[in-house]
Amino acid sequence: MVLGALMAELDHMRADVCRFPEEDPADVLMRISGLVGRLAEVRVQLLRSGSQRATMLRTKEVDPLREDLELQFKLHSRRVALMEWELKLSGGGT
Repeated sequence: MVLGALMAELDHMRADVCRFPEEDPADVLMRISGLVGRLAEVRVQLLRSGSQRATMLRTKEVDPLREDLELQFKLHSRRVALMEWELKLSGGGT
């Protein structure tokens, strides 16, 4: 496991999160699902490594990113619900 490669991957994930507001909320929910799955794999790799650098990467970057993705999921789920509600009110979702 190369920590530098994992750090670059985490940077790429964070850049993806920054683009979420510009995207369709339903698409964002699917992307979040994929990112959370990948983060779970990364977290296991870091736990198995047992090195101090791996532990720091997990606690300082992976875990906070997972928490941010949980918040993003809640926010974008709410956006989807509001869009559905607006569609229903406009008579388009009967």
